[in-house]
Amino acid sequence: MSEVVVISPSELRSMIQECVRNAIAETKEQRPKPDKELLNIKEAAELLKLSPGTVYKMVSAKELPYSKPRNGRLYFKRSELMALVSSGQRPTRREVSEAVNEQLTK
Repeated sequence: MSEVVVISPSELRSMIQECVRNAIAETKEQRPKPDKELLNIKEAAELLKLSPGTVYKMVSAKELPYSKPRNGRLYFKRSELMALVSSGQRPTRREVSEAVNEQLTK
């Protein structure tokens, strides 16, 4: 047996508003965030898949490029970090083989 639930128009309005708010919040969470160029320490650590402590150590050892404006906080350019990561990329076997063959045919 079905039950009939009676609610007032204001209760219905509140329920609809809450459902819409929840749907909007879920959509915002699922939407990919645009890549921003300037990163804080936490964002840089996430990008590099390191802990913030390790990033601080690398900054101290001058292993990472960074900016430190008057506010004393560290900032990193995404493009510089990605270039640093890319510069450490090792060649594939195919690339090595092609380079050797190229040198042998000269």
